[in-house]
Amino acid sequence: MTGASESARGFILGRLPFGNTGLILRWLTPDAGRMTTMAKGALKPNNSYGLQFDLYYLCELQFIPARRGDMHTLKEVRLVEPYLGLRREWKTLLTLEYFAALIEAMTESSTALPDDFDLFAKAVDYLNTHSATQILVNRFEQKMLVIHGLGSSDNSDFLAVIRRHHLHVPVQRARLLRELSE
Repeated sequence: MTGASESARGFILGRLPFGNTGLILRWLTPDAGRMTTMAKGALKPNNSYGLQFDLYYLCELQFIPARRGDMHTLKEVRLVEPYLGLRREWKTLLTLEYFAALIEAMTESSTALPDDFDLFAKAVDYLNTHSATQILVNRFEQKMLVIHGLGSSDNSDFLAVIRRHHLHVPVQRARLLRELSE
């Protein structure tokens, strides 16, 4: 017996192959927060979802919540916006990879994250038409500190605050900062 499905709007933050044709997808949604779904048969050419899943796509999804654990079953998905402009520069994708890793480091799964979702959506929308910059990264980090009650909107030393609260600094940050400084 299958359970009732739930709906959400979310960005694909990560994808991992599962078996020959399946995908494990990590999502960021405002109400369900960070969540993981299993998309069975997603890598088949004519998959039942009618969509090739790519990072940072914004989708409407229906999923069946897991009875135990955190792996939900993806039932249906509809592409809302692919943000194709994100794929024009490598630095743009590195920036979004870091932003996604930062959100994952600072939040718990299955917790509503409307502010994190809105901040990420604004970053995706901006990067869809603009290049990544150090200023953008600094602003994103400062907003994350404010959202999570760890700093003010002034220029708090991001690394000092993160370390003081024993949070993990994503490894993507150092590589991104090197790329942006070149």
